[in-house]
Amino acid sequence: MGDSRIYGVIGFTGKDFDMPISVMSCLSLGMAVDFAIHFVGRLKQRLAEMQGKEPLADAMLWTAARPGKGIMRNAVLFAASFAVMMFAPLTPYITVGAFIVSMMLLSAIMTIIYVPALITLTQGWLFKGGLK
Repeated sequence: MGDSRIYGVIGFTGKDFDMPISVMSCLSLGMAVDFAIHFVGRLKQRLAEMQGKEPLADAMLWTAARPGKGIMRNAVLFAASFAVMMFAPLTPYITVGAFIVSMMLLSAIMTIIYVPALITLTQGWLFKGGLK
């Protein structure tokens, strides 16, 4: 989710799309999408558990508060572990470290903000048969 913004910043700063960036772009897309998959999966699980007794907005709040906390914790810990690479003497390591830190934090924040917003905006289309 946040990857396209990071690629835009990379292009805006004049950084070439070199080997570290190309390798990390492939890996980062998978890691970033994992947050959204986890969020949607837990939301669907919550809706199924409540069997329509809880409004969609309340289920999304529950998902953002509980699994969302785990998503943010995972992103912060992952970003912190890669942040040490930014102090390396080699430029490719610095690039990879900065890219992973920004990608993890931005994608987690966008998952918590954008996924519920998209679900709210498209709920008529997503839940044509009604919430189950």
